[in-house]
Amino acid sequence: MSGVKDATGKLSQGINPLGSDLSDTNGDYELSVPAAGLYRITPVKNIFRLNGVTSADATRITNHVNFSNPILDPYKKVCADVNRTGIINTQDATLITQCLMGNPTAEAVFNVFWRFVPTDYAMPFTAHQNVPAFPEFKDVPVTTLDVPGVNFYGMKIGDVDAVWANPQLAPSIPPLVWVLQDQTLVAGTEVELTFAASNFYDLASYQMALDFDPTQLQFIGFQPLGAIPMNLLDNFGSYNANLGELRNAWAAGTGTTLADGTPVFRAKFKVLASGQKLSQVLKLDDSELPCKAFSEAYVPTDVKLLFTESVSTGTPLDLGKMELQLLQNRPNPFSDATTIGFILPEACEAHIRILDISGRELTSYDRKYTAGYHELDFRMENAWSYGVLFCELVTPQGKRTIKMMTAN
Repeated sequence: MSGVKDATGKLSQGINPLGSDLSDTNGDYELSVPAAGLYRITPVKNIFRLNGVTSADATRITNHVNFSNPILDPYKKVCADVNRTGIINTQDATLITQCLMGNPTAEAVFNVFWRFVPTDYAMPFTAHQNVPAFPEFKDVPVTTLDVPGVNFYGMKIGDVDAVWANPQLAPSIPPLVWVLQDQTLVAGTEVELTFAASNFYDLASYQMALDFDPTQLQFIGFQPLGAIPMNLLDNFGSYNANLGELRNAWAAGTGTTLADGTPVFRAKFKVLASGQKLSQVLKLDDSELPCKAFSEAYVPTDVKLLFTESVSTGTPLDLGKMELQLLQNRPNPFSDATTIGFILPEACEAHIRILDISGRELTSYDRKYTAGYHELDFRMENAWSYGVLFCELVTPQGKRTIKMMTAN
C-alpha cells in the first residue's frame, strides 16, 4: 500500500463543518477538535480524473461484464463502477473511452475520481455485476486523548488494470505504429490522411492524442474505415480542434491482429498555409493523454507516428513497398540514451553501427528483422563527451546514415 497524497480529510459534527486537512505524501493527515465528542471524518479527492485510467481499463471492465476475466476484488469493483450506479456494465467502459476523448458530457457523469472506505470495514463480496455498498466516512469518538490511526483505503475510480500500474512486471511488445504519407502542404487544398497500422498484433485497446498547428491546418473530420469496430461518438474526440488537439481511443474485450499496413481511419484537414511538410505540423502529444496501446493481457506498449515518403496505393498498404529509411533518433540531442527507428522494405539481415566523428566504430548490432518499422534503444554512459555521433544502417537494400547530437 502507498499513501494517497492531496486527499482532503473533512471534519464535521452533525451538519456543522469544522475544518479539513490535506494529506501528505504518506497519506497522513491531522485534524483538531474543539472539545470531546463524536466527530465525523470524510475523505475526498477530486483531482486528475484520468490519472491511471487508460483504454486498458475499458477492456478490463468489458472482460468483467462478459465473464471472460471477472473482477473478484470488491475494492476493484468499486473502481470499475465509473458512473456509480452500483452496477458494473458496458456503460462504465464506454464512459472511460469517451472521457479519454475529452467528451464534456461523459466528464459530467464521471465526476467523482476517488472513493474512500474505512480500513476496518469488511468490504463484502457481491454478485458478479453488483458493487458492494460501504461507508465513505468514519465516526470517531474523541475524549481528552489524541486518536491516532483513523485510516481509509483510497480507490481510484476507473483504474482497474494492475499491469499498467506495474509495467516492469510485464513483457515488452513492439510499439503500435501509425504510418502516414508525408507531403508538402499547399494552401487552399484539402488533405485526407490515412492512418495505416503496423505492429497491430493482439491489441485490445489503444489511446492517443494528436497535436497539429491550427495556423497551418483546419480540421474537417474523422472517418473510421471498418478495420476495427469504431464510431465517431465513442472513439474520436475533436472537442479542442480549434486549439490543435485531436484524440482517438479504442477498446475491445479481446485482442485483434491487423495485417501490416491496414488502413484503420482517416482524418481530413483544410490546408491554411503553404510550404511546410505534414510531418512538421502534426505529431503525437503525450502531455494530455499518454499515447499507449495494450494487448489482450493488458501489457502496455508505446504508440508511434511514422511519416514515409513512399507508400503504395494498394489496400491494405504494402509496407514491403516502402523505401529503406533510417529515422532521426529521439531525443536528439541526448546525453546517455536515445531511440533509433528504421524501416525495412523486406525481411533481411540488418547491420547497425555507431561511429564517432572520425569514423571509428564504437559499437554495432547485427540481427535479422521482419519487414516494416523497428527501433533500437542505444545507451552509452559517456555519449555526451563525443558531441557528434553517426548511426549507419547497412542492409541488402542499401545503406542509410544519420547524425546524432550529444549533450551533457
